[in-house]
Amino acid sequence: MITNSTNRNSPGAKARAFDESFDSFVPSRDQRALREASASGTALRHAMIGQWLDGLPYAVRPYHLIARMERVALVLIERWDHPSGVVAYIDGLLHDDDAVRTWFTPELIAELMRLASYLRAMRAH
Repeated sequence: MITNSTNRNSPGAKARAFDESFDSFVPSRDQRALREASASGTALRHAMIGQWLDGLPYAVRPYHLIARMERVALVLIERWDHPSGVVAYIDGLLHDDDAVRTWFTPELIAELMRLASYLRAMRAH
């Protein structure tokens, strides 16, 4: 950054160092494009989640899961057309003692259990 022999601790040296590195604070075109893509990806995820929720009975909608563990909700949505796979995934989550102790609140556990019960009941009909 500082190429001359000025003392690095002097106020002038710090100002020059900041000025010389200012370009790194201005997002490049690529960084802006990535941010915009990320924003559109977020909108798409939210739309997918909203559509999934709308298709569920109110009593089994996992609002805590979506708010706290969006990735798990997205896995459920991705596998939703294969109820046995969703139930197996939920069962796996609930039988992972470390995950249950560390990450899952009682509300999350209850929501996952309601979803699994709902899917089992739907398969039975």
